[in-house]
Parts: sequence; C-alpha cells; structure tokens
Amino acid sequence: MESKVINRKYYLIGMIGCLFLFVLGLIGWCGGANSTHKDLRLRIEKISDFEMKNPYSTSVQFTFTDSLLNEGYSFGDYIVFGENEEGYDVPLHSCIIPSFTKPSVECIERYEANHHKNSKNINKLLYEYDYLSISFHDSVYFCSMQILKMAQDRNATICAIIPSYSISNKNSGVSDMEIEGVLLSQLVKESVNTEWMADSLMTSIYCELKEYCEKEHCNVGDNHVKNLTEALSIHKREALKCVSKDRIKKWLEMHNEQIRKLAKECPDIYNASSQLLDSYHWITPQNYKTVISISKSHADNWKYIDSWDYDDIRDKEEIDQICNIIGYDGDKESIDKFMYTIRFWCIRWDEGDAEWIYNWLKGIM
Repeated sequence: MESKVINRKYYLIGMIGCLFLFVLGLIGWCGGANSTHKDLRLRIEKISDFEMKNPYSTSVQFTFTDSLLNEGYSFGDYIVFGENEEGYDVPLHSCIIPSFTKPSVECIERYEANHHKNSKNINKLLYEYDYLSISFHDSVYFCSMQILKMAQDRNATICAIIPSYSISNKNSGVSDMEIEGVLLSQLVKESVNTEWMADSLMTSIYCELKEYCEKEHCNVGDNHVKNLTEALSIHKREALKCVSKDRIKKWLEMHNEQIRKLAKECPDIYNASSQLLDSYHWITPQNYKTVISISKSHADNWKYIDSWDYDDIRDKEEIDQICNIIGYDGDKESIDKFMYTIRFWCIRWDEGDAEWIYNWLKGIM
C-alpha cells in the first residue's frame, strides 16, 4: 500500500517536471522564433479602385501576388514565410506555434458565418478573393492615394510591410507600404513639398467645389464658409494642413481668373468670400494672440469647434470675452457665423498668411 502511494507521488512529480520542462522548452522556442523577427515584404497584386475613389474611406484594400499556400486552407495559428528568388517574402506553410527558423505571422481572427463562431485561420493573407487593408491618418490619406495611383499607372512593384512575430509586439497588421523599394510613408513626406502634389490637391478641391455648386442642395443656413468647408471631403481639408502652403498659394495665383469665374457662377463661393472679407478687420496682429488664449482656456480643441450657442453659459462667457477684446458690440444672439470666421482669421494670423488670403480674396471678388 505504501509502495503505491510512493509510486503515485513519483508519477505526480514526474508529470509536474515534464510540464515544467515543456513550458521552459516552449519559452525557449518562442524566444528563438522572436530572433527571426523581420518586416516582411509581400507583393501586392491589385489595389481596390473602390477604396481609392471612396471619399469617406480612410484605408485602402489589396490582394497579394503570392497569396495561397500549397496546403490550402489550414487552422494553424501562424503562417511561416520565406524569401523567394526575387527577395520578396512568400507564405510557405502554417503551424500551431511560431517557427524557430523562419519569420512567422500570427493569423487573424475571422468570423465564420456558417458556423457562427470566431476561428483562427490563415484567411486574409491566403484567400485568393479576400483583402487586407492599411489605414491612413486623414492628413496623409490624399497624398498616399495620389502616390499609389501613380505607382499603379506605371506598373511599379508595390509591397505591403507586415511585421513578423515578436514577443514584444505580435502584429499581423500592415504597418506601411513600399513602392520600388521605398517606403510609402517616406514618399509622402517628400511629396508634400512638391508642385505636383499641390496641383493634384487644389485641382481636386476645385472640381469638388464646382460639382457642389452644380448640384441643388437644401438651405443649410447663412454660414457660407462652413457650408463650403463641409462640402469638401475630410481628406482634402486635412491635406491642406500638410501640403506646401507656398505651392498652394502659387496654384491659387495661377488660377485666379478660373476661380473668379466660378465665384460669379456660384453664389455659395461668392457669399463665403464676402463673409470672410467682412470679418477680416476684427482680428489684428495686436489682438489675435489674446483671442486665441481665450479660446484655448475654454477648450483644448478650440480649432475644431464649429458652433457656438449664446444661451449656453460656457459659450456666452467665451463670446463676451472675445467681443470685448476685438471691440464687437453687435448682435450676440446670432453670433455663431461671426465666431466661426473670427476663429478662421485667428488661425490665419497665427500661421502668418492672413494678409495674403485677404488680398487674394479681394482679387477674386
């Protein structure tokens, strides 16, 4: 009886020891797998035209050239990659744990409609008709799309950059793209100061405004500047903040007559220009910093607030302080439109282009 108890004790110790060794081995294996970590370069076969043309999109979808594993569908948790003769990474096989000798990517959770459950599989990197996507910040989306379109037009080799397995950062998402060996993020940084990017942006904005003017739209109030601003896609509004201002000014000067003609044909543009010109004199080099400090004290995101309510005690306090500074004693009950343009000119003075914009607006009226 005592012998059986001893044997069970040794069996239990042995099982715990084996489990401990297994865990140590798994940790060591994962450590070895982590040492193979690299940024994988996967060739892109096709970029979705729909996403590129969609004004509300913040991402672009694509399929891969080397997308299918020889073994087909698999439920492995990781995809193992290897380099082909051209130096691009291609999927080799799937496995339950990351590879010890080659870079691996953790699979993506996928909702299976037929089974009504989530299952890990090698889906988006491997299915012939599925897409993977990369999201861009609004400020660089327009520039990124222009560069990708140009690359596709000249049949350039485009790759998706996907970090492989790492203990500190398991990530199967796309971190960047690459065009002929140069990162898209780097190309965007270089392009924002180019003439062709400013021309692309301003031409696109002009076409969008012209299209807006040609359509019938309901009466959305008398804040014409706000109406026109909201008529533009968020990507183009954000791109204006990063594309070279000098290049944009040059484009505007070269297309003065074209814009003047559109302003005469489109009451919205004419009224928006008049609204800005009428409120210009309230903000000066002497008071704009004080007005900005008042706005900042009421809201950290003051640049993005686009409506004010005098009946609201917080808005009333801000409006009264600003009006006292600039000397405005007009109607405060319907001051929303006025505050919108005041904020516009404060930002323009702060960024140093208020006088130029004022003179340019007078030139197109």
